[in-house]
Amino acid sequence: MSIINLITLSLLSSCYSWLFFRNIRKYGPTFSSGIMLGVLFLLLFPLWIAALTGTLTLDLEAITWTNIPILEWNRGAETIFWMFLPIISIIPYILLTPKGSATLDPKSEQDTLSCRSWLIIYIASEFFLFSASGLISGSEHWYRAKSDFFNQYGQSAVLITFVVSALRIIIIARIMSEYLSGKLSTYSMLGICALISLITLYSTGNRVYLLFISGAILISLIIKRHYLAILIGIIFSVPFGLVMSVFKWIRAYMHIYPDFSISGILTGINSGIDFALRQMVIEGFDQRAFFQGITESVSVNVYYGIVQNYGITTPFLWGETLAKIFVFWIPRSFWESKPETITVVIAQFMAPSVPTLSLVTTIFGEFYVNFGLISLLILPISLYCIDRTLSRTLPNGLTHNYIMFISGFAIIRFPVADFIIYVIIAAFILWMNRKFSRFISSRKNDIKPEPEDA
Repeated sequence: MSIINLITLSLLSSCYSWLFFRNIRKYGPTFSSGIMLGVLFLLLFPLWIAALTGTLTLDLEAITWTNIPILEWNRGAETIFWMFLPIISIIPYILLTPKGSATLDPKSEQDTLSCRSWLIIYIASEFFLFSASGLISGSEHWYRAKSDFFNQYGQSAVLITFVVSALRIIIIARIMSEYLSGKLSTYSMLGICALISLITLYSTGNRVYLLFISGAILISLIIKRHYLAILIGIIFSVPFGLVMSVFKWIRAYMHIYPDFSISGILTGINSGIDFALRQMVIEGFDQRAFFQGITESVSVNVYYGIVQNYGITTPFLWGETLAKIFVFWIPRSFWESKPETITVVIAQFMAPSVPTLSLVTTIFGEFYVNFGLISLLILPISLYCIDRTLSRTLPNGLTHNYIMFISGFAIIRFPVADFIIYVIIAAFILWMNRKFSRFISSRKNDIKPEPEDA
């Protein structure tokens, strides 16, 4: 069975890689290309680590406080085989889905605010979230501050968080569309992306938006045929990956100093780096841990545990976690048994003693928890319907194409209900933007002076 799994992994990696590069060169940023990159990086890459080393391990904290299983390539061969099936099931969707086009027509971006305006709106929204959640005081750990924010403001806090998350996706897409159309230089694009990365790292304590930014930069360089820049990026990804692999230690120190200033922030980050270096000296440099850290491989361990248990020792949920799409706006104080998001459900199952924990399952794990092997049919149909709906809902243009790409990447990583809420809010923001831009444009046309008669 292990040999069959290795052959399957090789074929899947080759197939997804070939389809990804072919689609990017032919169609540009699309929803399906985002899905392919998400599968390659978040699932197949960690499974290669398991295939080459024999296991996909966990850090000491996960082993101590959770029931997340260690993925064993040989002993867990049958479970791994079942994990491959949902990944295989979406290939027909990728082959048959309608494609976009990498249009560089500047007219496609006429009815929108400038990139500078979007950047100002985004930074203002992050600053508002800092203030509202208490992070601006510097006295709270990022996760505790987030929890207290939700407890104090309820659904208003949830909505604010969703809006800011949607703005993050929009600003990344807007920057990339400006770069691809030639309005931003490579250095300007990288500088703005670095700024956004630092802001999101500090405000969320989460690396996922760095993945979205890195993926968007990668496909932009592929489209522009800047292969030397891609090679340089691969070289620099090694030290960058090292930093990201120890970020779990650094982020614990980011908000411990009550001085919301550059010096206060840097002091907290420096303390985290010192602690991380001490941990590395104690534990030694582990190449496997390095690669697992940058790919967030624990989500594959979680998916492995789901396939081991659901439908065998634990009943399927039959769509319960997807119901959040319709009921998220109802305060939990009014409905205590309101369906939880999949990350909370799985955390309660695999880490019942850690009430604040949430665990990423990937979309394959979420659909398996809900529908088991029936997801082999439901998942590709769902992705096709989401793709078609987004294509018809979002305004056309390069920004639209990049939002589609980031959305494809995001749906692999995010809970499906959260993802759909993000996209609905992003579509509403873009609709308001077009209405506002057209209103301003019409007002300018109305007040144009008429030419004087000769």
